[in-house]
Amino acid sequence: MWMGYMGKTEEQLKEGFNPAKTYGLAFLEHYIALAVLANLFVYLHIETIGGALHTAFWTWLGFTLATNFITGLFEDKKFGLLLIDEVYHFVVFLVGAIIISIW
Repeated sequence: MWMGYMGKTEEQLKEGFNPAKTYGLAFLEHYIALAVLANLFVYLHIETIGGALHTAFWTWLGFTLATNFITGLFEDKKFGLLLIDEVYHFVVFLVGAIIISIW
């Protein structure tokens, strides 16, 4: 489904793909985002899973979704592709929030 929205074949996506670089940078980006979220939890005295999920939702909505949606509009991204990308980021924020709050 994602490849269809991208308009590419599996072979095209593998062309020039460097897994170490791609996954390494993705991990680093998620680490930074969740470290910021953890600091926000400390600053706001968030101590429950419910509070963490609530804060993660509003943080994702206000910063990630809003920013990526605007970028997607200017890049003329297909709505389905934008939806897949944003659900992915949403899940990262929620799972990260649960892990941080339990920690």
